Amino acid sequence: MICDRFGPLRHQIGALDMLDVPRIPTLTSDRLASEYINRGKPVVLTDMTTDWPALSRWTWDYLKAAGDGVVVPIRGNRYHFRLLGTTSLPDYVDWLIGDHGHPLLDTIEEMAPYISHNRGLSSRLESDVDFGRFVPAGYRPGAPALWIGPPNAETPLHYDSLGVVFFAQMVGRKAATLYTSDQSRALYESSYFDYTTCYSRVNLDRVDAQTFPKFATAVPYRTVLNPGDVLVFPRRLWHEFRTLGRSVSVTVHAGTARDYSFRNPMFARERLKQALHWFGLYARNRCSCHSNTDTAQWRELTQVVSNSMSMPGWIKGSQALTWAATRISPHLLHSNTLSDVMKWQEPPRREVEAV
Repeated sequence: MICDRFGPLRHQIGALDMLDVPRIPTLTSDRLASEYINRGKPVVLTDMTTDWPALSRWTWDYLKAAGDGVVVPIRGNRYHFRLLGTTSLPDYVDWLIGDHGHPLLDTIEEMAPYISHNRGLSSRLESDVDFGRFVPAGYRPGAPALWIGPPNAETPLHYDSLGVVFFAQMVGRKAATLYTSDQSRALYESSYFDYTTCYSRVNLDRVDAQTFPKFATAVPYRTVLNPGDVLVFPRRLWHEFRTLGRSVSVTVHAGTARDYSFRNPMFARERLKQALHWFGLYARNRCSCHSNTDTAQWRELTQVVSNSMSMPGWIKGSQALTWAATRISPHLLHSNTLSDVMKWQEPPRREVEAV
């Protein structure tokens, strides 16, 4: 084993290389920026949320009460990665812990449906967390996002092109696999459109070595997040998460003024793609924002999904543009699932033998 200059240990088992994400109790935001964020490296901070009310308060009953009236979108796993519908947060939690059935969730249970609520938390839940202590000078944090899921809920390998991610694990455990941005050539960026997010064509669940030969050279970081851990990683660092049991996480993105300025080529590119997409000129049938083919359900989803998936504000600000987009989008853009676009074949289900 060779000690990396930034702390993690490198393991070599045959042809398999792996790096451990360094785990550090506490770190000032300035040191976090200089030693990890600015160097493109991830780190787990283990003791910086011990005073967060969320760690002790966020029981299932509390989440139901604090989330009363909150409507959330539901997604599926990598083979069914699309917007599947909406439900209330209390109803989802009831289904997750087995207290009640649910007309939608019961029919899609094999897809490991999870909540990806990016419109911010309720005021009661938001007061239970404090990301300000992590954010370096010059960065502005966005609204917290809530992620709740059953065992094996997952988000496939991707990177966020803008901002630093602060990923706090609150309930249960979650496995993370990460790759630094300098390995992007080995990770095969896809043309699947998700505003400010880029997905890899590689399915880490079943890697096709013939189609993606360069992937053999990629060296991942791996870690398991426990309650109270906060994983911090910079923009354009590839990441994939999988829940290890029922899980609750909350995340914040923080960016600089330049991140969200047209002086940033990445931001300018994403805004151009978004503009072309919403009028049917880019990424037809291969996007996250139109991945529900039921038009009525899609309209309902656009009210609760993250701002990146809903109609852009500059379109909403014009009656003419809104009229055009609402007539083009439902008819031309409704998408295939991520696995359809990537041609990922779902493994056959195993039949459970009767005892």
